[in-house]
Amino acid sequence: EKMGFIEGCYAKLNPEKLGKSFIGVTLVRARYSPGYHETVGEKISKIPGVMAVYFVFGDTDFVVISRAANRDELMSIVEQMMKIEEIERTSTMIVAKVIKEDMRIQI
Repeated sequence: EKMGFIEGCYAKLNPEKLGKSFIGVTLVRARYSPGYHETVGEKISKIPGVMAVYFVFGDTDFVVISRAANRDELMSIVEQMMKIEEIERTSTMIVAKVIKEDMRIQI
């Protein structure tokens, strides 16, 4: 930890057992302004249910991964994103089946 390689230790929880079986992958397009990726990304990251926010290159500005209990809760997460004034458009996909989900870094 002192060298900075380990940032923390976490328990791997079962999302289905916790009632969070819906996964949304949302592509977000935002209005450009200097430093927008920091401000918009920070606003998105504060929405409950948002698990990951990635600033990416291409036609999409952000990829957002969310977990929710059901379709209505997922829709609420997306609606909260749409309330952010810099966000122009979103496109959300619901994950049908998780094939692999492992964020550990292989060394």
